[in-house]
Amino acid sequence: MSLSTVIKEANVYRKLCRQMPIDPRHIGIKDAVDLFRYIDQELSPEWLYQDGERSAKEAQRVAAKLRRAAQVLLDRGYKAPPNLDCLRIDYASRFSKGVCI
Repeated sequence: MSLSTVIKEANVYRKLCRQMPIDPRHIGIKDAVDLFRYIDQELSPEWLYQDGERSAKEAQRVAAKLRRAAQVLLDRGYKAPPNLDCLRIDYASRFSKGVCI
């Protein structure tokens, strides 16, 4: 459920930027990369705490929702771009020791 909520939020942003919305039933690779970037942006302290207007407890709740959405994308087999600042993913712990990344 958290991924669909994040897609709805991202689609509001995409509509403002005059981009095609993401279809939650058919997420392509480009859509997944865009979602990872959107999640990373939303996890930055400026967006997460809304410049001090959001409480720490509320910010933690939002961060957990965003991280769950990223986890759903990972579970579906999508790989996050390597240059994300706020969304840190430890790929080594997700695979067996015999897999090289």
